[in-house]
Amino acid sequence: MGFYLPRYRLDRQKVGQVWGRQYLPGTRSLANHDEDSLTMAAEAVWDCLKATDPAGVGGLIFVSSSSPYAEKQVSTVLCNLIELGSATATLDCGASVRGTSGALQFALPMAAGAKPVLVVAADTRDAEPGSELEQVSGDGAAAVLLGHGDPIAIIEAAHSHAEDFTDIWRRSTDRFVRTDEPPVLRNLGYIRCLRACLEGLWRQGYAAGAFSRVVLSIPEPGRAARVARELGLPTPVYPSADLLNTVGDTGAAAPLLALILALEEAQPGDKVLMCTYSSGNADAFVFHVTERVRSLQAGLRDTLGSVLYREVPDYQRFLEFRRLIPREQTQPFTSNPMLWRDRKQNLGLYATRCRQCADLAYPRRRVCLGCGAKDDFDDVKLSRQGTIFTYTEDHLFPTPDPPMVMGIADLKGGGRFYGQVTDCGPGQLQIGQPVRLVFRKLHEGGDFHNYFWKLSPW
Repeated sequence: MGFYLPRYRLDRQKVGQVWGRQYLPGTRSLANHDEDSLTMAAEAVWDCLKATDPAGVGGLIFVSSSSPYAEKQVSTVLCNLIELGSATATLDCGASVRGTSGALQFALPMAAGAKPVLVVAADTRDAEPGSELEQVSGDGAAAVLLGHGDPIAIIEAAHSHAEDFTDIWRRSTDRFVRTDEPPVLRNLGYIRCLRACLEGLWRQGYAAGAFSRVVLSIPEPGRAARVARELGLPTPVYPSADLLNTVGDTGAAAPLLALILALEEAQPGDKVLMCTYSSGNADAFVFHVTERVRSLQAGLRDTLGSVLYREVPDYQRFLEFRRLIPREQTQPFTSNPMLWRDRKQNLGLYATRCRQCADLAYPRRRVCLGCGAKDDFDDVKLSRQGTIFTYTEDHLFPTPDPPMVMGIADLKGGGRFYGQVTDCGPGQLQIGQPVRLVFRKLHEGGDFHNYFWKLSPW
């Protein structure tokens, strides 16, 4: 399992004060202006595979209701970025935050084959400014690996209930997610459809008392507990109040984040029930926790209380990050042939090492600057870890997150990287400070998203 939460937080009180209405407690997670569901999904996958060889993965399913492209597979970009191999089966799931549970349903028979399957979910949903959804929503990503090996939990059973019910929607012409009145959502949606789904699970021989923990895809801690009681389900119920009051409802990633938190606190032999719901469709999964859960560290729990996160100074900064107010933008030249030609450098983070003088070059070069040799190189994958050699802060360059910081980092294992520094405020960077390379949006030239690597002081 793996997860990623953006570094920024927005205090919900600031949103309520701007609009002169009651505000919810706590904060919500906020993707930086150079982050989207693709970049967050990549971080979650790296976290998930930190102890696994990517070459052993046979499939990748990307789930998001806010994909950076309305028509273009993001799963193939992730596949190349993480170097899963060209034979990897890929699939994008969208149109609903329930796509995560649907992806799990489809991945189970695939994972029963020769190689495991990755399911990664990420969302940066936009709600209408001033609405309650704007405060409730949050940004984040989570990933799980299904397949052979020594699992943390085993999916014992699953059941689905499908019908058409319009409660949360966004038309193809809409920018913002829309929703119906809360009583309609709760009574005609959550309760009725979840009960119908659970009844199918009970017919398989399970009972509510068999579970030690319950995961419900309801973005309010109080409502989740009430729904659990009405359905006769035990406690504790996830997502917990600390997750929702720190991060918020992360859309497609929400059920996986809640599941990770539940498993971090589970014991071997426990049974965890996960129920997801959206637009009349519900899924229920039964997880049997194994002995390997003892090796699971409280990564998400510790992250919720981390002091590394930065609070957005005001609501205007949030609007700028979301591009809901105009701002000056640069449009560098780019083209699809350029992206294809440089994919090994831009996605794979590969440098060249001269066979004659061992000079390391990034960006890649055909002619060695050290000895002049031409086309006589070996590919070298750069490390994502390094330390700051030097940097500058530009307070005049237009950016939604000033100042524009440029840095040079000495990378672990050799090589230097020069580029933008992200997630960094004024005066926060120091020479010698540890940094890592993160995959972020760079610009929108050519009318498509251009991604590259940046330095982040994490």
